[in-house]
Amino acid sequence: MAQMSGMDKYKFRRALEQIEEAVGRGTELVSVYIPPERPIFDVTNYLRGEQSQSSNIKSASTRKHVTQAIESA
Repeated sequence: MAQMSGMDKYKFRRALEQIEEAVGRGTELVSVYIPPERPIFDVTNYLRGEQSQSSNIKSASTRKHVTQAIESA
């Protein structure tokens, strides 16, 4: 693994802190990791599929929260 500069370490640490502060209720928090070699349109299509499947959630409030989380991703 390549050596990280001091600035890179700082940015990485800040990003981790922001992730640690994220709060969600159960399945309503969506984290998306996009590998560098993965085309963005593949990820977009995947999220569209997940959003489509979220319409099958029985609880109206959970369905709404999951859909909103996917839309904001």
